[in-house]
Amino acid sequence: MSRLTTIKDAEDFVRGCTFMATGGGGEPKDGMAKLQEALQERNELVFTPDSKVRDDEWTVCLVLMGTISPKPTPPGMMLKKGFRTLQLEAMNYLEERSGVSIRAVVAPELGGEATSGAVAAAAMAGTMIIDGDYAGRAVPELSQATPCLHGRSMWPIATVDKFGNRIFIEDCSSNEMAERIGKFLSVASFGLVGQAGFLCKGKEMKRALIPGTLSRCLEIGRLIRRAREEKKDAVEEVVKALEGWFLFEGQVSNKKWEDRDGYTWGEHTITGIGRSSGHEFKIWFKNENHMSWLDGQPYVTSPDLLNVVDRKTGEPLTNMGIAKGQKVAIVGLKSPEVYRKQAGIDVFGPRHFGFDVDYRPIEELV
Repeated sequence: MSRLTTIKDAEDFVRGCTFMATGGGGEPKDGMAKLQEALQERNELVFTPDSKVRDDEWTVCLVLMGTISPKPTPPGMMLKKGFRTLQLEAMNYLEERSGVSIRAVVAPELGGEATSGAVAAAAMAGTMIIDGDYAGRAVPELSQATPCLHGRSMWPIATVDKFGNRIFIEDCSSNEMAERIGKFLSVASFGLVGQAGFLCKGKEMKRALIPGTLSRCLEIGRLIRRAREEKKDAVEEVVKALEGWFLFEGQVSNKKWEDRDGYTWGEHTITGIGRSSGHEFKIWFKNENHMSWLDGQPYVTSPDLLNVVDRKTGEPLTNMGIAKGQKVAIVGLKSPEVYRKQAGIDVFGPRHFGFDVDYRPIEELV
């Protein structure tokens, strides 16, 4: 079993989660702060294989719902004192309302804050941290998570915001509506809310889980750090280790974004340098990166992964952290197999995001 025992471990883990988040997944520094607090309490955070959960034990998914762009708190709005993490408060509220005892926590996705917050909340609550997640990357819509592909409903959902407001969704018309309600609750709360949902027994959890992803993130973070320490090209090293593709290197020449309906929408334009000189790469994102164009032609798309990293250090970048003028590299990875089936493409391919483009696997394009 993998575990975090030191601050360096936590930093490596957050780095790896941020890499797999394809530009979304929350702020790494906030995730790191939560892990530090959890480590001070527990000394070590252990990632437990799903096989350790009995089929009849209750599990829950802990979510940070909302936009990745910063939102200032308006004057006069009082923050709730005594909160530790929004995800922990949401889990406590779900247990209170549903009357069950939760044995294990599953991360909804991979992201610097989203995953770390779920891990920290599980540690603080003394529940098992499952080594896996429900996406294998970051996703903008919770209705794209793997339990939904297996016919599982998100509700009941417990929602808590930083002001202490608590909302319980007992029933809903669809997973898409549950996602919409959650996003608009985050809009009302000026950014993010904590949610606890996908309350299910161990047998159902194992069916939907993408296993081993937390351990993999820890390994990716270590790989990038060690490559830097050994004066190697961190981007090349991570591409080789993950059997990915070095798609482009360049300088960010244009950046535009907006916060709308609880998501961050935007585009990055990257002008080629080095091996990519004379070419242009564009990325479109809805929280995470989903569409790309090489010299104006559609290129790699979701569900495959488009990861933007600092060209020199290999440090993964969130879409809010990318700056105009920065030199970056773009790394492509294959998506989890579940999203390459038609049901996955339907909820995660280009047409889902409104583009008249068919999904083509990255290995056919590059």
